[in-house]
Amino acid sequence: ASPNPTTGMVTLHMGNTTAKDVIVLEGMDGRLVREMNATGSSTMTVDLSDVPAGIYFIRNTSDASARPLRVVKQ
Repeated sequence: ASPNPTTGMVTLHMGNTTAKDVIVLEGMDGRLVREMNATGSSTMTVDLSDVPAGIYFIRNTSDASARPLRVVKQ
């Protein structure tokens, strides 16, 4: 994910996704913050300007073997 840390827009490098994949943004406590549909490409841009500062994890729920991406929102 870049830039990381971010104050708003972040570009995710997710590998291979399909338009059917669901991407979730979760807080450190595992709480679901946002659910998004993947774009079907290897990168997607997400606007985090409306979420509070903190550490978040972004993961593809369709790929259980993929490690979550850690993003710091300032």
